[in-house]
Order: sequence, then C-alpha cells, then structure tokens
Amino acid sequence: MSSATKSARELSTRLGPECVGKLSGLATDHDLIERGLRSAGVPFLVNDAMSLPSSWENIAVLGLDDNAAGEVDLSGALNATRQLSPHLTLALCHDTDHTPELAAAGVGLQLSGHTHGGQIALSGGNRIITIGRYGRQFNAGW
Repeated sequence: MSSATKSARELSTRLGPECVGKLSGLATDHDLIERGLRSAGVPFLVNDAMSLPSSWENIAVLGLDDNAAGEVDLSGALNATRQLSPHLTLALCHDTDHTPELAAAGVGLQLSGHTHGGQIALSGGNRIITIGRYGRQFNAGW
C-alpha cells in the first residue's frame, strides 16, 4: 500500500471522504496521488458532478479538469450537475478561467486555488502579470 493510500484512508471528516477535483502542479506525480486517493474511496470529479451524501444531498459538487494539464468539458460538467437537481452547487476548479460561465449557470460558490494573487505583483498588491483568461479580474479571492 502506498503512503498516499495510507494517508487517504486516515482522512476523517464528518461526512467521510468526499471528493477532490483534478490535481495539478509541475513537481507532482498526479497519477500516484490520484490512484492512492481513489483506492481509499475518495471520488475524483473531473468534468463531472456528484451530490453530497445523507442530509446534504441537495448540494452538488462540480469538478472541472485543469486547463493547463487536461481538457475542461464545462458543458458536460454542467449537464451532470443539472441531472442532480441541486439547491446549491459548489464548483472545484484549479483556476478562475470559467468563473463567469459557472456563475451564469447558477453555481453558488467556486473554490479555486491557482490565482496566486497575480503571478508577479509589486508590494501594495499591484499585479504586473496574471495568468488566465480574465487577467486581473479574478486574480485574488476575498
């Protein structure tokens, strides 16, 4: 059993291991980590959606693939979400490149990690270089 599998099996949340979106990062063995988590029963949402269990089934979680490392199928993920008829949809996305489309489709909350507050920024928060389709518009959360 790999250390990734052992670590994943030790995860404990109130609802149990739920789901994760696509893994990304240049220095990461994505397949090893993904296999370990899947073998521990953690579902991956790559251009897909699922309902949360038990009394949370009215909440859907949508996961998009990474723009840089994979292929985003926004319409497929949104169709999977609509089939669940959720009251609330949460989106797990590596970046903010699809934020306007997700908001227009009724996604209530998007969680993205790849904004870095702008790729190169001066002190005081002035972003010189940002990555993504929307430049500085979605380069930091709140």
